[in-house]
Amino acid sequence: MDDLTKRCIKERIKIILNEFDYKNRKEKHPEECPCYGGNPCHDMEDLNCFLCYCPWYNLEVSEGGCKLNNPLEKGQWFERKGHYISDRIWDCSNCTYPHNKKVIKKELTKLLYGKTQI
Repeated sequence: MDDLTKRCIKERIKIILNEFDYKNRKEKHPEECPCYGGNPCHDMEDLNCFLCYCPWYNLEVSEGGCKLNNPLEKGQWFERKGHYISDRIWDCSNCTYPHNKKVIKKELTKLLYGKTQI
């Protein structure tokens, strides 16, 4: 890959990280998410909403779960009463892993470059 392509991809990653910064989304697009009009869904510094729904949430099992084996050791079983598939789902709302800018940058770099470092 030539240097110009690398610089363009690096710049696009910066743009994505900036555009999906919680504070920017809340200011520019308050209608897009209920959390933009009130409190953020996660209590963390530099919350990023690019991976709003965690790509590592395991939908292949009826109860869901974490494909990353809970890297932050956060999460718990949530009991739902009367649900027809399962009465338990994995609640990872306390996990901030997919909302961390470093994690998002790493994943976008892997996606765009096929490796973890630019």
